[in-house]
Amino acid sequence: MRILFLVDALNLYYSVRNASTKPRALLWLDLRKLCVHIGSKLHPNSTEHKVHYFTAIPEHFQSKDAKKLERHLNFISALQKT
Repeated sequence: MRILFLVDALNLYYSVRNASTKPRALLWLDLRKLCVHIGSKLHPNSTEHKVHYFTAIPEHFQSKDAKKLERHLNFISALQKT
């Protein structure tokens, strides 16, 4: 069985940031490893786990807080490297 995970990076970023007392530690969570672990627990015989990230670039942040946009772009860059 193949399993596909679709991760909305913008919602994930802000959900983790708002829900955690130590958001910096969770923002750099290895989502691929987490998804593979969850997939193997849900379906032990699964052979393939794919993780796809999608997001919008919140350019409206630029006018309010340029650092916010920069942090989001850094987050996307980190996700692309995993």
